Amino acid sequence: MSEMLKNPRVLRKAQDEVRQAFHGKGDVDEASIHELKYLASVIKETLRLHPSLPLLLPRESRENCEIMGYQVPAKTKVIINAWAIGRDPKYWNEPETFYPERFLNTSTDFKGKNFEYIPFGAGRRMCPGILFALPNIELPLAKLLYHFDWKLPSGMRHENLDMTETFVVKVVKRVTASDRNIKLPPGPWKLPFIGNLHQLVGSLPHRILRDLANQHGPLMHLQLGEISTIVVSSPAIAKDVLITHGIVFAQRPQLLSMSIITYDFRDIGMAPYGNYWRQVRKICTVELLTAKQVQSFHSIRQEEVSALVKSISSNEGSQINLSDKIFSLTYGITSRAAFGNKCKDQETFSSTLREEVKLISGFSIADMYPSFRVLQLISGMRQKLGTLHQKSDTILQGIIDEHRERMERGKISEGEAKEDLVTVLLRIQLLDDLEFPLTDNNIKAVIWDIFSGGSETSSTIVDWAMSEMLKNPRVLRKAQDEVRQVFHGKGDVDEASIHELKYLASVIKETLRLHPSLPLLLPRESRENCEIMGYQVPVKTNVIINAWAIGRDPKYWNEPETFYPERFLKTSTDFKGTDLEYIPFGAGRRMCPGIMFALPNIELPLAKLLYHFDWNLPSGMRHENLDMTETFGVTSRRKDDLILIPTTHSHSSAA
Repeated sequence: MSEMLKNPRVLRKAQDEVRQAFHGKGDVDEASIHELKYLASVIKETLRLHPSLPLLLPRESRENCEIMGYQVPAKTKVIINAWAIGRDPKYWNEPETFYPERFLNTSTDFKGKNFEYIPFGAGRRMCPGILFALPNIELPLAKLLYHFDWKLPSGMRHENLDMTETFVVKVVKRVTASDRNIKLPPGPWKLPFIGNLHQLVGSLPHRILRDLANQHGPLMHLQLGEISTIVVSSPAIAKDVLITHGIVFAQRPQLLSMSIITYDFRDIGMAPYGNYWRQVRKICTVELLTAKQVQSFHSIRQEEVSALVKSISSNEGSQINLSDKIFSLTYGITSRAAFGNKCKDQETFSSTLREEVKLISGFSIADMYPSFRVLQLISGMRQKLGTLHQKSDTILQGIIDEHRERMERGKISEGEAKEDLVTVLLRIQLLDDLEFPLTDNNIKAVIWDIFSGGSETSSTIVDWAMSEMLKNPRVLRKAQDEVRQVFHGKGDVDEASIHELKYLASVIKETLRLHPSLPLLLPRESRENCEIMGYQVPVKTNVIINAWAIGRDPKYWNEPETFYPERFLKTSTDFKGTDLEYIPFGAGRRMCPGIMFALPNIELPLAKLLYHFDWNLPSGMRHENLDMTETFGVTSRRKDDLILIPTTHSHSSAA
């Protein structure tokens, strides 16, 4: 940007190209950035004149060597002056001039083959993060050029723009140079500026982090941009973090993406640790999701799952998308529990919810560099989430207003639950003894939590359980036999007797072990300096608990990659936070409070699907070939939807 402001001709030419390429589209599409040939040349020319590391990272000779007739003894330090090479007049015409056109008709590139141009180095120790870095250069520049015209401050002429440089390796991080004496946990080598971000590219984060932990240990330190992070991958260390030092790690990091959708952290999951969080969690556990309240939704669950069974029966013998039907089911249950009835904008709200969940998944570049506020604009995260949030906010506010009006009139619609969750929250809102007033935004934030957990999480678990049983026909037969035996002669599944289905409960537990809905638990942040396993964890360090890796730890689980529900039949191991080798819902102070609400929404659908139908994969597909590839999001879903062929089971002829 500085060079273009210094050279207005280049700025105009680059802007003309970007605006022509994306004319009429309203924004820059990253998929088409490769068309911006001149911008690519601007970036190349910038890297020639201003390589981010003017002196490449130093090397050291491993043995005696001869270079150009001179001896280089072993243990000699080697400095490569990439800045000087990029300005060598033997290789570059007018080397001090910023002239992007020099790259337009040449194959010279920074991939390490052209030694007159090595801003990222070359050879074995060349920077591995080019693929990660390049989009973070191209997209910001393209958007800045597309959306804005740029001028220098009043009175400053472009030729007078000071291009004086400083020499630093700029890595802004929460563990700074003054902390070098701190004994941090071990971890992989960090690159300047990006730290370990490049190592999270290319695969699923929970799998990458497990593989890194296998190399560096179950307590591992990473530098993710500016954010100092520790990763926990064993039950013993999880206990230290979540239980022993639970109060130290009870805080949540203040992430941009979450601040938008949670009304500035007014929900349960991401609220800062303190009195407000205690109040809202108490409301959740004492008023909203008690055993009595969850039981009051029994008729809703029964009606919605029965409607699912009817819908599937009407498609008997045909292929159905079971994944879609399961999500619609759990959304319908959650909607009626929260609002009394399904909301009139159901499709808009559910699709908006899924888009929001998708956007907050993974590691946002804006959250990794909080001091670079311009990244919030350039990445588009704030704008995209803001637009979606406005849609969901309008729908939720309309629902709250309707409930408030009906409560004032004392009118409840036919078939509507008298104490749905919004009604409960509005009743609490009127109390005078709250330390923190419960505003409409507070209510919407709590409802968003329940929806994202109640719909997305429950549907993901049901989908994985069905997939694992189709992949393992022995398990499917055993689970079906149990359900059909317990409810033999009753014509349907009765929720009151579901506790008798011990094997199905084990199927659910085993599904949660292999496929926790949150493979990486919601992040935590240290509130003060702390020592874990002899290592220092400084204040404000992010903490990631890899629940997925813990559930597959061969030190605690026999044949951990095998789906074997029987392992839970004769053990008291449970997901309630006391067995740290099995924490799909977390543990300690910030454990998920919605287990009581979620579990019936998993058990009843599975029991009915097994009771009423026999299931087959589409013609030609063998069970062992069912693709179990996962995608990474806030929840870890199967990459492909589950397509099955249902056949109604005749119970009258069953033995």
